[in-house]
Amino acid sequence: MEHDGRCPGTPEYLAERWESRFHPGFRMVMPGGAVLGLEELVTSVAESHGSNRAFRAQFKEFRVVATSSDLAVVFYEEWQRGARTGLRPDNGRLSTATLALPAGTAGLRWVHLQQTWMAPDQLARFPRTGFRD
Repeated sequence: MEHDGRCPGTPEYLAERWESRFHPGFRMVMPGGAVLGLEELVTSVAESHGSNRAFRAQFKEFRVVATSSDLAVVFYEEWQRGARTGLRPDNGRLSTATLALPAGTAGLRWVHLQQTWMAPDQLARFPRTGFRD
């Protein structure tokens, strides 16, 4: 994102610079099992943008799982500090994403995202530094 890791929450920004990075059929499976489509995700982000000034997230341990000419599957860890939703304010998620590589474009499009809560032994690695204020 831009602006030192922050982005404006305007409908124009979300439509042009954020929502456009998703495939129209995008689905996200949340760690607790709820499934969101693109419309639900965009609405949730727009409604909650700026409501929790203490929230911070880090993304680490990116790995390419598989690729083809038009798809990539990637794995990463998402660490959250100050979250108001989830199991606890400081939590971690393991994420696997399927990304489309549209022909003739320079960008990727998110097609599917599956998240799972980290196990307690994994949370012992919670980063104490590196979160931007």
